[in-house]
Amino acid sequence: MALADTDKAEQIKEALRTDFSDSLPPEKRGFAEMKALVRKIKDYLAEENNRQWQSWEQPINDDQDNLYRMQPLLALYHHLKWLCEVFQDIPGASVTVR
Repeated sequence: MALADTDKAEQIKEALRTDFSDSLPPEKRGFAEMKALVRKIKDYLAEENNRQWQSWEQPINDDQDNLYRMQPLLALYHHLKWLCEVFQDIPGASVTVR
């Protein structure tokens, strides 16, 4: 994941590593906690210099012209937000990040 070297970025990385560890009981890593992290990521992304573009290459059918540009953290934000929207109302649902 591409995060600039800031205190906020370190908080986000640490939250992913520890707040959703499978060593925690499920009730401590629910979707309320994930929604809070999604808000932190959204706030971080609000600053344009925190949305770096990166090149990503995916060879498909031996076609070497598959170079894409993406913003990994923005993609992660949208994925986590989608997960929250889909699963937040399921009773007892929890999140594990590995």
